[in-house]
Amino acid sequence: MASTGHHFLRMDPHWRSLIQVLDEFATGGRYHNLDLMLDGQSSTGEPVDGWSACETELFRADPRWSKLMTDDPVGFSKHWYPHLAGTQVGTLQRAARALTRAWTFGPASEPGRKLTGIIRRFLFLTDDDLSACPQRQH
Repeated sequence: MASTGHHFLRMDPHWRSLIQVLDEFATGGRYHNLDLMLDGQSSTGEPVDGWSACETELFRADPRWSKLMTDDPVGFSKHWYPHLAGTQVGTLQRAARALTRAWTFGPASEPGRKLTGIIRRFLFLTDDDLSACPQRQH
């Protein structure tokens, strides 16, 4: 069980792209606009550009999206954005599940068991549960 999650964390290209963008944002990207305002330079790229690149990778991974966008732009908008959100949420949930299982069943299990109450929600996620986002109430 933990080895499958470990493989996902090491090999899934979408996860690797997302974590790279999140890492860059955490280590300095969030200050990009402040840096530009203060001295006209930034040591990182615009964080939104990195996120857009992840979305573009997903779009290009399946040529059917390009065809739908050309043939039926309204249908594309109706289907693409829920697919994109589901894929991104599912990827992040799969990563959280892999890390949670590593902390409870895997190599970090001894100290990780103390966190089970906090991380339990991800521990028992099944593949069918991935990307199931509760609808926001307006």
